[in-house]
Amino acid sequence: MNNPIACLTALAGATVLASCAPVPEPASAQGDTAEETLAGLDTSNQCFFMRNADRYSEAPDAPNGNERIFVKTRANERFVLETLSNCRDIDFAYEVALDNRFGSNLCTGDTANLLVPSPSGTDSCMVRVIGRIED
Repeated sequence: MNNPIACLTALAGATVLASCAPVPEPASAQGDTAEETLAGLDTSNQCFFMRNADRYSEAPDAPNGNERIFVKTRANERFVLETLSNCRDIDFAYEVALDNRFGSNLCTGDTANLLVPSPSGTDSCMVRVIGRIED
């Protein structure tokens, strides 16, 4: 197409077609919540003792973009924690620690500080317990 008017007409037509394409609704408008995106997630009131937190691994991010981690607490049990604030270097950390100044256990809906080692010291970010997954 060497004719500029033909090119502009084709471009305008493509733009109109694209604007008519169906757009999926956001997850919150569809009734989905961040908790429903992980298979086998039990969001009823579940608790774990922080002393039983054995290891952690990366979990799929929440639909709102917040980062999540799995915390293994027993042989067949993991809890899902979601960041409530920016958690720098969490993707690169070999270890993390939970700091809950209000008790020795965490339950669904509770918040705690996640301590993440970084080159400049230790960063702290707030996390919330989303629920429990049985493996």
